Amino acid sequence: MYNKGNVFLVSTFFANLFCGIPMSDELLKSGKGLQAVLSEALALPVCAVDRTGQIVAWNHGCEKISGFEAYEVIRNNSALKLLFPETEEREKALSDFMDGGEKWEWEIFTKDGESKIVRWTPVRLDGTEAGAVYAIGQDVTKEKLVEDALVRSERLSMVGTLASGIAHQFNNINTIIIANLSFALTEPNLDPELKEKIEKAYSAVQRSGTLTHNLLSFSRPSGSSRLACKLDEVVSDTFRIIRKQFEADGITISFEKEDLPLMMLDAGQIEHVLMNLLTNAHDALAESVRKEINISVGRKDEQAFIRVADTGMGIPKASLGEIFTPFYTTTRKRKSETSASLFGGNGLGLSIVSYIIKQHGGRIDVESKLGQGTCFTVYIPINEAEQVAAPSVISGAPRKAVRTLVVEDEVDIRGMVKDVLEGEGHLVDAYASAVEALGVIGTRPYDLVITDLKMPQVSGEAIVEAVNVIPKNIRPKVMVMTGMLSDSREEHLRNMGVSAMLRKPFSLQVLSDTCNRILSER
Repeated sequence: MYNKGNVFLVSTFFANLFCGIPMSDELLKSGKGLQAVLSEALALPVCAVDRTGQIVAWNHGCEKISGFEAYEVIRNNSALKLLFPETEEREKALSDFMDGGEKWEWEIFTKDGESKIVRWTPVRLDGTEAGAVYAIGQDVTKEKLVEDALVRSERLSMVGTLASGIAHQFNNINTIIIANLSFALTEPNLDPELKEKIEKAYSAVQRSGTLTHNLLSFSRPSGSSRLACKLDEVVSDTFRIIRKQFEADGITISFEKEDLPLMMLDAGQIEHVLMNLLTNAHDALAESVRKEINISVGRKDEQAFIRVADTGMGIPKASLGEIFTPFYTTTRKRKSETSASLFGGNGLGLSIVSYIIKQHGGRIDVESKLGQGTCFTVYIPINEAEQVAAPSVISGAPRKAVRTLVVEDEVDIRGMVKDVLEGEGHLVDAYASAVEALGVIGTRPYDLVITDLKMPQVSGEAIVEAVNVIPKNIRPKVMVMTGMLSDSREEHLRNMGVSAMLRKPFSLQVLSDTCNRILSER
């Protein structure tokens, strides 16, 4: 493959390319040969490996891309281990060099621990190093990241559609489970031990509902559901969930907080942010002797902050500007460990974190030192929410018989809503199809219409439009049930006259309270 004609062409190409570069007499007389002179002059990385597997040439381009200077790698039997920590990758690189071929792509690791992808093109040159193979390198890390991002974005588009459908079904399932657990908790003379178990199951399903909501937020990141809540309490709840798991992994985790005012936040998304930062901190402690994480929540001027600091391996300075880029990850450098980790990263987490915080009008700062640790600080503007009194609950049956229309294609949810409302004195007509329900709207004097939004054939929005045709003085109140609404669609529905949005999964108490609240406004 590499005959004298090839050598002549390559040498001529180099000579023409660098004919304007001054070269010292000392270098020309050094006896290294033309290829050595050009190797030093070439801006691109040029290296050579001999048949024993030793690096015998390492120019300025290689020094710049890797951080290792020539004296650190040339004739160093351990040099390849520095660049390729994984034995399998190291053996493959050496094999590629010896076997030739048109081009190779390797993932190398720089002196400061950063991962880079380099594409090498081999050439054979006559010189003093018999049998040495020279190769010209090109840093294609960003190019590969863009290619990977395009491929993954196509996959994520399909996954997002699938996730949305799955999340919708999970919302229905969780609503049914919560309803039945709520019924169980109302049983008289319930055994205290059994009651405690039911309450734990109830709490677990509520957390499942939050995770499902986050899945919907990711698959359709067009808005959030913000309610008045306290940031310090959201973080406290998350800390209680993860504390035992982290301590079981030998990590000391501490929490400091100050009392904060009510803010308009999407608690589920803020929990997602914190869990992701804690996941990264957990991974960063894998090789640390001192395994500590500190979480703090407080206020600085007109901003609330969440700070997560660890004593882990730190982030290379060159990577700090890239960590919020989708699919960029520093955890892939330990493939075997990452695959075995319960908290392995995929390069998406911090980009989602950044998106969520920007949606809340905030920012995220990061400070890191190699070998000393990393500190992420999330800042969110404090727009104090008004102290909203809990909705008054009208106990027992409504003041008068309330005729209610329920439209829900999921049979168990439809039956549950019907049972709860009838138990409170409502006269309930329940339909599985929006098409059927449209046939009775306007023909019966309903006080309240409760409809699911996402249904086959005809959506719940058509139900709302049909209600709006009814004269205003006899028009029923409307409540919609849904897994998730974007801010824009929620505003659209409110402009259409919808009185309340009931997010799945919901408890029986929330259903009852919401119905009584909007009926009391009549």
